[in-house]
Amino acid sequence: MLPNPLKKALEEEVLIFLEKGGSAAVLKEGQKQLHQTYQKELLGRHGQETVVKRYAYLLTRFPATYHAVAHVLKGIEGQGITSCVDVGAGSLASSLAAAFTLPSLEKITSLEQDANLLAIGQGLLQKMEQSIQRKVHPICQRISSQESLPASQLVLFSYSLGEMEGEEARKIVRNAFFATEQWLVIVEPGTPRGFQRILAMRQELLELGGHLVAPCPHAWACPMSTGDWCHFSVRLERSFWHRYVKGAHLGYEDEKYCYLLVSKQAATQGRARVLSSPEKHGGHVRMKLCTSDGKIQEKLFSKKCGLPYQTAKKISWGDAMQ
Repeated sequence: MLPNPLKKALEEEVLIFLEKGGSAAVLKEGQKQLHQTYQKELLGRHGQETVVKRYAYLLTRFPATYHAVAHVLKGIEGQGITSCVDVGAGSLASSLAAAFTLPSLEKITSLEQDANLLAIGQGLLQKMEQSIQRKVHPICQRISSQESLPASQLVLFSYSLGEMEGEEARKIVRNAFFATEQWLVIVEPGTPRGFQRILAMRQELLELGGHLVAPCPHAWACPMSTGDWCHFSVRLERSFWHRYVKGAHLGYEDEKYCYLLVSKQAATQGRARVLSSPEKHGGHVRMKLCTSDGKIQEKLFSKKCGLPYQTAKKISWGDAMQ
């Protein structure tokens, strides 16, 4: 769930929009336009060029981005990370996810070139408690023209590489790898195109000497078959306005995402990664795994397996198996 201060801030932004003469029907139309844009994966500044679409983003895509990033960052919670650079921070969904998920963070430098998006994020930030406000430092600047990034212990990209051309994206990721002292995190939409971007950055970072921590349990060539893609899911609560603008009935939705968690130093990997929801039955559990030997395998754990079966019953899609 979104932290209560952030949930309240998003609701207040909608009320401000309505008080200024906006309407619920207009917001619904803005969401329809935003959805069409996202289907084409024209993210970031390309997808939010109107005020209405920016508000629709706040109601729907902002919570989804927050939850996906927070879910990934839990993989490095407890590492004592004190500094972060968020590249392509947009309206600060990923920066705020980092601030709330990693309590050790003291400074988050949020780089975004779209002043309108950043202004929305700053408006939300001003509604947070002082401890969060002190951590997040938004900066409006053109990212692709930067030859280097500020040094930090963590560099984060969330749903931002899709805005860049292939070589431009590779350049900024290389700069990020050189800038970070320890961790680099990339989160992309859980689509075939998002996965292709992840694969390209995976190869780039391996060639630079990076160490894959997650989701890959190995540094071999990706074994995913043609037509399939490695992605994961996080469930998030929908607010009243979220449901309204989408015309949805369920109180939740599942955000699909792809990601990479890379370290500059050797780090422990899991023995395998669960690639889809396990099939759990009365006496056995069947799951699809990417294993440390660079293969995808179907594994069956029955009651006869004892402890491995008990462990498998608690495993979820995206978990690492040690």
